Amino acid sequence: MINRPNVWLKLFLLGALFVLAGCSFVSNPPRLTTTRTAPSGDPSDVLFLPAPTPTGDPISVPDQNGDLLGQGVNPVLTVWVNETSTEHRLILEDMVDVLDAEYGLHMEFVLVDESRLVELVEGAAAVGRLPDVIIHPIEYSAGWAERGILDADLSQNIINQLGVETFSPEVIDVGLVGENKAAIPIDGYKQLILYRDDWFEELNLSAPTNYRSILQGANAIYRSETLSAQNGISSTLLSGLVVPTESELISTHQVFEHFANANNCQLVAETGEVVILTPECMDAYEFYRELINSYSPSDVQTDTSAINAYLAGRTGMIFGSPDILLPIAGLSPDLTPSCPECADTLDYLAQNSSIQTGLSGRSRQREPTEFGNITQMGFSLGTRPELAASFAEYWFNDGYVLWLGVEPARRVPMRLGDAEDSEKFYNLWYTLPVEAGGRTLTDIYGRELAEQLGQGVSPRSRWGIASGQGDIIASVYEKNIIAIVLQEMLSGYFSSSQAIVATWERVIEQIPTYPFETEIPNFIPSNDSG
Repeated sequence: MINRPNVWLKLFLLGALFVLAGCSFVSNPPRLTTTRTAPSGDPSDVLFLPAPTPTGDPISVPDQNGDLLGQGVNPVLTVWVNETSTEHRLILEDMVDVLDAEYGLHMEFVLVDESRLVELVEGAAAVGRLPDVIIHPIEYSAGWAERGILDADLSQNIINQLGVETFSPEVIDVGLVGENKAAIPIDGYKQLILYRDDWFEELNLSAPTNYRSILQGANAIYRSETLSAQNGISSTLLSGLVVPTESELISTHQVFEHFANANNCQLVAETGEVVILTPECMDAYEFYRELINSYSPSDVQTDTSAINAYLAGRTGMIFGSPDILLPIAGLSPDLTPSCPECADTLDYLAQNSSIQTGLSGRSRQREPTEFGNITQMGFSLGTRPELAASFAEYWFNDGYVLWLGVEPARRVPMRLGDAEDSEKFYNLWYTLPVEAGGRTLTDIYGRELAEQLGQGVSPRSRWGIASGQGDIIASVYEKNIIAIVLQEMLSGYFSSSQAIVATWERVIEQIPTYPFETEIPNFIPSNDSG
């Protein structure tokens, strides 16, 4: 139990920080929130791939009445995949044929839009109709295992069979339940800061590697009459940066978590105490509010609006996955560069952009921090071990290159090799084409950038994942707690100090037997209440 004097000490430190923050408080009027993007309820969000010879009636796609699972009987092995593209569908169809012919496994793959994955898993768990395999982001793995949705013992047994030493040491011992890995790591990527290095050079700016240089860069670009004139737009249409701020997007949380980690701000300690009420975290909230309210478009933003702004030459920085490297090189049929210079040189943005993956804050304990997104394979409790092992044996060997080959820019392999070649898959990743013409990331951007993307992908800095607090983190992501609070703050409903307290309270509400102090004095510092 935390004694109340410790809470008062925290508040004293926060109050001191609020006073200091008053000097840099944004004077602009608060952003007006717009109607949020409604979650998709279209049944096409979940796509069904039938097995060649299914052993039972296939699981139905969700209908408009919310029937998540239909009335059929599961085939031998059912796999939910958090991807929905045509390319993924085609690859999985090939896998179905091979698994049926060579492994004797009748498969059903269900492609699930990531925005609906939590809803589907919760519904399936409630009625006892979980699929055998769930491919999902790492932030849910340990929490789902602790709740009896995933079988950590089975995952660890399969990892042992494949060879623990064949997996990346950066991820194999992170996200444990007891001594077992909650799910098997498949692939991952580092979150990127993509920026216009030609603009940074023209304005004599340092690369955006920390809070200070990001603020300076965003401010200079936003206020630059020269850049506005070059682009033929008014200064009000040129933003310093664009990041997702939509409250229903996981990426909204992830961008902020990257900022917070960079400033040595943690959400939950190894003991399970929610520890966000610190000066470092208060500084992260204040930095975020100043940055977005001052130098970003006023409406709610998404990942799509961010990349579109960058492609149009209307922003200096965006955050995102390595997939954004293809559109800026003019290699995406759906997202085409439209900046003024792009009319004559389609890959102009690729030639005049750079990336950063590490970020530092302003706290004394700050260190350059990267943000690793990891995809994992989990097995539902009750899945037949021999079938799961056969499927994993195929997936992480013959099928692995097929999977990694779909959008390889964001699929750095987490199984680096096999017993014969410890870096087989890792070295092969560098040779995978990212476009129809056969060019690789190395061909397009050079070996140095490809190695920057491929080396050291790790979730160790992620909130709660490395410290054994998977259930709390899963709840935070499932309820979109951080993203909702951030949007409330940006819209003017909360000040920075109110937002951080709201975060603390809402996270604690997700912990039924929270053993630490749960009362906090009612305080609203006047200097950041704008």
